[in-house]
Amino acid sequence: MVYKLLRILTVVIIGFGSLTNDARAADKPGYGGTLRWGTRARPTALNPVITSYSISMSLFDLLFDGLVRINERCEIEPDLAESWEISEDGRVYTFHLRRDVRFHDGTPCTAQDVQFTYNLIIRQEGDSPFSASMLGNVGWYEAAGDYTFRIGLEEPSASFLYKMTKGIVPRHLLEGVDLNTAEFNRHPVGTGPFRFREWLPDDTLVLEANPDYREGRPYLDRIEVKTYQDTRAVWVALMREEIDFMLFLESDDYNIVKQDPVFRAYEVPIDCYYALSYDLNDPVYSDIRVRRAIAHSLDIDQLIRRAAGGYGARAAGPFQQTPDVGNKAIGYDPDQARHLLRSAGWRDENGDGIFDKNGQDLELRVLADLSRKVNQRIMMALRQQLCTVGLRLRVIAFQDPAEVTAGFLEQHRPQALLRIMYGGSMPDEVGMEWDPDNAQRAFNPWPYRNKDVIGLFRKACVTIDEAGRQALYTEINNRIYVEQPVCFLFFPSLFHAVSARFENTDEFFNVNMPFYTIADWYVPQNNRKRVTADAR
Repeated sequence: MVYKLLRILTVVIIGFGSLTNDARAADKPGYGGTLRWGTRARPTALNPVITSYSISMSLFDLLFDGLVRINERCEIEPDLAESWEISEDGRVYTFHLRRDVRFHDGTPCTAQDVQFTYNLIIRQEGDSPFSASMLGNVGWYEAAGDYTFRIGLEEPSASFLYKMTKGIVPRHLLEGVDLNTAEFNRHPVGTGPFRFREWLPDDTLVLEANPDYREGRPYLDRIEVKTYQDTRAVWVALMREEIDFMLFLESDDYNIVKQDPVFRAYEVPIDCYYALSYDLNDPVYSDIRVRRAIAHSLDIDQLIRRAAGGYGARAAGPFQQTPDVGNKAIGYDPDQARHLLRSAGWRDENGDGIFDKNGQDLELRVLADLSRKVNQRIMMALRQQLCTVGLRLRVIAFQDPAEVTAGFLEQHRPQALLRIMYGGSMPDEVGMEWDPDNAQRAFNPWPYRNKDVIGLFRKACVTIDEAGRQALYTEINNRIYVEQPVCFLFFPSLFHAVSARFENTDEFFNVNMPFYTIADWYVPQNNRKRVTADAR
């Protein structure tokens, strides 16, 4: 509350000197200005070959280019490769590189640098963690000249281009160098819209505009990434206007900042959704009528309000961009839920409000990680909603999947798992969630075993034609939705904020968050002059 009052006072004080929306809209982009970015994630090696976490990952799109990049609509578009061809069998990709790209030290970027980068990943130099996830399906690759790069796959992959976004590093600086100790890790040289300037003792990173960037120099002169002790310290810095940009706000903080004209606040649903995954071998939940009754019992809009503060998007199938299920839609309908339970032989014989059959109460025992507050809120809301239709929910808590041993399952006999599942744009990743034979699938003691649907998933993963793949997705979605092997809940949201001084920011704030688009952010000239005058 103190922060909110301080912000209101600040808005009142500076309000008289602010530009109107119309005047700001009339302001044209101009070069100059610094974006101050706050984070609690301390930087690690600024090397895209070996780093898979920390704020460094977010900076790679600014410092490096990949063969392709993913835009705000989760579509593939050219980056270092200006074009490419895919062979008829979907196994060979030929990339044609731009000829006008130079590393920040002036050295041309060629196909030999691409091959060198992939060599480092394949050989797991510096313990690179990307070999299996990025290049596990690659049979061969070669630099066929200075500006042509070819890759051959073991089998076609609809997701392959999404994996070609890895930043390319310079062979002339890293060849023969130990990646674990390379000076490059603290002084990177890439081809991106910003170039590295300095890494200060307090872990502040400073980037500056690349004047020779192939798409033109960014509008901003500098980006300063400041590290704080924790998320609360970042939030305080945002409120004090010590920083301009913060990702991953708490929902309560978002509720404050979205009302503050000094900032632009963004709510973005992520590409993963909450779901109850059933044990389909359980004698109660092997009955599709009971599973469909649960789906009819849940008011998802109310669940989102109670568990996620009203932020999120309902899930109606395994994909975020859900194909239309038409008249098969399962809406909130408690009367229909009770009808389905009765048709499955359940009655409230003793009048205690809970359905029973053969002396057994209708109960749903759910495995859930209650160390996360959102999971606690989800379980509480589900318990109350299901109780109104005559079903008792009981939570079986765990904190680590390693706890869920065969003995644990035998002792507690859970019937469902609260889990978060991927539903985004990468076919391989969506299919992995459902394929019982995929060793990389997320924790689930009861993998889905519908051979026909799994076959459709596997076919979609190797279908390069987009229209054909979408037709498969529609069939998969409808079959899973009708069968309800999981009860689909909702896609949660993330929250972000940036100073309203910056224009052209909307494109960045979406499920993909393409960091390279920060190169298009700018401070209008009149606004920049006012800020400079205020600073004096």
